[in-house]
Amino acid sequence: MATCRRPSSPRLAQIVAALALVIITPLATGATMLEPVDSQEQGKNGVTGLSGVLAVIVSSDGRDVYTAAPNADAIAAFHRDPATGALTQTQVIKNGADGVGGLGFACALALSPDGNHLYVAGATDNAVAVFTRDPNTGLLTFVEAQKEGVAGVDGLKFARSVAISPDGGFVYVAGQTDDAVAIFKRNGLTGWLKFVEVIREGVDGVTGIGGPLELAISPDGANLYLAAGDRAAVAVFKRDGATGPLRQADLEQEGAQDFGLAGAHSVAVSPDGGYVYATGLGDNAVTTFTRNKRTGTLTFSDVLVQGLEGVDGLTGAGWVAVSPDGTKAFVAGTQDNAVVAFTRDQTTGALHYVEKQNGGAFARSVAVSPDGRNVYSAGASSNAVYVFRVAD
Repeated sequence: MATCRRPSSPRLAQIVAALALVIITPLATGATMLEPVDSQEQGKNGVTGLSGVLAVIVSSDGRDVYTAAPNADAIAAFHRDPATGALTQTQVIKNGADGVGGLGFACALALSPDGNHLYVAGATDNAVAVFTRDPNTGLLTFVEAQKEGVAGVDGLKFARSVAISPDGGFVYVAGQTDDAVAIFKRNGLTGWLKFVEVIREGVDGVTGIGGPLELAISPDGANLYLAAGDRAAVAVFKRDGATGPLRQADLEQEGAQDFGLAGAHSVAVSPDGGYVYATGLGDNAVTTFTRNKRTGTLTFSDVLVQGLEGVDGLTGAGWVAVSPDGTKAFVAGTQDNAVVAFTRDQTTGALHYVEKQNGGAFARSVAVSPDGRNVYSAGASSNAVYVFRVAD
């Protein structure tokens, strides 16, 4: 597992030097973007299944919110009020109950583009679990679990992240202790998965993917991006859209050219596909890369760091999410118990700090609703999900 640390003095000096080359836009004083409107907490008003909650995701139709809670080996479903964003719990599914498998230390979620299936990474089960989703009720039904070592499946040891291609044809799962990504073909009708192959650190020229923590696929489906905590890196792969396999195209690693990637934890691609954002949990930072839309390769653009230029809330920077319209970005600051809000320049990709809000103790995940009206954060130590309204 990646560990949190503060940047050393030499590292801070490098980052400050890099920032000296960047034009900093003055902060708007008194700006407010996020308004707290609701929270759902384990043990209150009958809510269950949120113990140690690590992940939160919103369905593409905006009707439902789903969470993964490793301490409960569970996923939970909530109905979302489209007017306010408030949540009402509708279902809890636990590992081992009613034949459900693959949810041991459930820690990551991905919904198929059609909204019909939910995929869950179960780290201690070395598995990815599959559920059908009723689009009318949001309720989930267990389908199957693909597990390490069963029927040739490989690369799922301590499964930590799941990503689905935009066409819904393939599912990719990061195995943190396998230093690997497992590739599956997805049946669009049933949601069933068929193992295709695995890519692994040090095999066939693959490098920089030790300790993978999150995967993201570009909107055009051409590239997969991987945040590797053990390598302080973002690895770039070219996808074969027809058959699913990956070929490495680039590696951006903490060093002379790239800053803010120590303990690289999360990666996100802007909706226009022009920029990639990565958090460095060890550097307390979020880094912006310009993406070459033809090749998928990255060029360092900017870095924002806790305590510099007025930025606050990024200590232990974890998950990063970009709003669907591309105008905002949000980061979960784990050690600051915060959700940090930024405006985003759609022309340059630059992020500009606005504010931080309480995102729950040990804030670990952040998600934006499809309509952009709400932000959701998971507080792992609070055993709670927090709801915010986004200011117009």
